[in-house]
Amino acid sequence: MRQQRKILLLPLFLLLSVPCWAGQRLALVIGNGAYAGAPLKNPVNDAADMTAKLEAKGFGVTTLTNAGQKEIEKAVREFTRQLGQGDVGLFYFAGHGLQVDGENYLAPVDADIQTEEEVRYEAVSLGRVVDGMKRAGNDLNLVVLDACRNNPYSRSFRSGQRGLARVSPATGTLILYATEPGQVAVDGEGRNGVFTEKLLASMDSPGLGVEQVFKETARQVHQATGGRQTPWQEGVILGQFAFDGQTQPPPPPDAELAVWQSMERCGRAGCFRDYLRQYPQGRFKVAAEGQLARLEQASSPPAEQEPAQKEGAWAGLSTAFDRRRIESLQGAWATAKAQMTGLTAAEKKLVKELAEGPSLPLESQALAGTYRCRTLKAGGGSPPLVIYDWFKCRIRAEGEQLLFEKITGSQRTSGKLYPWHADEMIYLGALYFSDEQSPGYVLNEPGPNDSCNEHRNEVALLRRIGKTRYLMTFPKPLCESDIDVIELVGQ
Repeated sequence: MRQQRKILLLPLFLLLSVPCWAGQRLALVIGNGAYAGAPLKNPVNDAADMTAKLEAKGFGVTTLTNAGQKEIEKAVREFTRQLGQGDVGLFYFAGHGLQVDGENYLAPVDADIQTEEEVRYEAVSLGRVVDGMKRAGNDLNLVVLDACRNNPYSRSFRSGQRGLARVSPATGTLILYATEPGQVAVDGEGRNGVFTEKLLASMDSPGLGVEQVFKETARQVHQATGGRQTPWQEGVILGQFAFDGQTQPPPPPDAELAVWQSMERCGRAGCFRDYLRQYPQGRFKVAAEGQLARLEQASSPPAEQEPAQKEGAWAGLSTAFDRRRIESLQGAWATAKAQMTGLTAAEKKLVKELAEGPSLPLESQALAGTYRCRTLKAGGGSPPLVIYDWFKCRIRAEGEQLLFEKITGSQRTSGKLYPWHADEMIYLGALYFSDEQSPGYVLNEPGPNDSCNEHRNEVALLRRIGKTRYLMTFPKPLCESDIDVIELVGQ
């Protein structure tokens, strides 16, 4: 069923006060509950109440209830075509959602899914929605998914994956999930699902920006479910947007200053080299060159070895894309740290240690061995710092070549380590899963529309920060400055 609403224009005094996002506010709201064999009682009510709320906030809303695949795809196409520069787009879906091979899908009510292979033909890809909103060229997009319920088709699936997978959207897009990636949300006992009920209430909180609204929703859902369900947020927006219309434009960016300040705090030779690579004629060139000369004079590596190392492994085995990833590392750290609010004292200490701690000389011959490892994700989501459980990894020698392998868990990494500087090595590897064979590092540069899931190359810097403690830092510009760190502790 389709309901087309007229686009509502913001009052003139609001238009004059929001020069950044002063265009239309447009929303596509979908509530699917009439699934054969797995009906849901709340989504239609959720969609109706979300429509009313958004219209009260100045959005022009198109609403679908119990919609089939073709109807959803047509609505998505029309919705993204309406978006333009200065507009705010919001996509809301309540119903069944599922993931296959790391890709998220929204289930139409007419989906006839018997096997995993049929999902891409019977369901609607969330990537299609997000990509369509990105291509519209507007400044702000919001995606809200009350779609992390149990997969009704899972009995015929091989993988047994639960909930929705993590997505790393482009800058200017926020995604709010009803619960954490890989987990499931519950349908509510009342008129609305727990997540949508709390979101509707939070949207009326005076003076809160959209990110604070999402965080307040997460707090209320976590509390209402006794910790069994915690909404999850992904993405970054520049500036402030509030549902009540009190918005502020983003501050004028000074990317070079942010990078330089990060390099100064870092204080390592590699950091100043990174600055000079990014800004060869920058405002702080003289200061960077002076600091670099001082640090290099104080270090002890043979001067004639570094150029050979650079022009060998790095020049021969990296693409221009991966060069940019390494060069963006300190800037990405600065962006990630700017998002880290509300950390505990211990977490702040750990972040400072990872981002700014001193590097010790590397002795490659001493690296081989088995390590206790853990992955940390910094920035680019909510919460802004995620620390995962310890797993096992190893570095082993194969002739003169060093190989790194993550040897437990379903998502694995393996690749090669190459000399770079006296206190750094470069890692070139690939992501793969336990039922696959490692594809190894591939010399290819992704296209402009590729997502993180489509590019499995792994590039990292390895450095030593303790007697037997090492850090591998993975810069991920395609994932919106989300920094991944693998901490290795010798056994």
